[in-house]
Amino acid sequence: MSAQSNIFPGRAVARRPRMYCDWMAQAIGLAAVFTIATAPSFGARPPGPIHPTLESLVKATPVIIAGTVTDIKPGRVAGSGNERLDFNDVRVTVTTSFKGIESPSLVVEQMAGGRHVVSPEVGPPYRKGERFILFLRQGEGQRYITVVQGRFQLYKGSVRPLDAGPAADSVADWDESRFVEALQQFTQGKS
Repeated sequence: MSAQSNIFPGRAVARRPRMYCDWMAQAIGLAAVFTIATAPSFGARPPGPIHPTLESLVKATPVIIAGTVTDIKPGRVAGSGNERLDFNDVRVTVTTSFKGIESPSLVVEQMAGGRHVVSPEVGPPYRKGERFILFLRQGEGQRYITVVQGRFQLYKGSVRPLDAGPAADSVADWDESRFVEALQQFTQGKS
């Protein structure tokens, strides 16, 4: 059977001129580009600037601490019905304050997402006993919220950025002491 044979024997095959097919393909392509370019991008825009360097992240962040997660409890609820969002209050015991706060502990708010990552901005759920360096901003009430690229897990002497981005990616292979030293240098204005 040739490539041009009719799969329905006995019926005529209507063929469109090649120019019509080329025009249709271009029209469909343009429609797809227009749809993508003008569609609302839910969750695509980060809730803050993307910093190119660790130094710029440090300078732009109001609160930077090192600490250990000591408790996780259900927090506030925003909205209702299909629009309802549940949050967890994550209690962090502060071991070092690099910038902005002198407190033995604080509460970091995170959207409750079970065992899965809810969005890139939220990251994986916190677990008791984990150690972090957190870059924070004020949330509702006495709660804090992690900024974009602002969550670094300390594990076996290494630093694991839990957010993607140029500042976070630049320290992905650093050890804990090098990271802490850089934070101290940037927060004390010795850059």
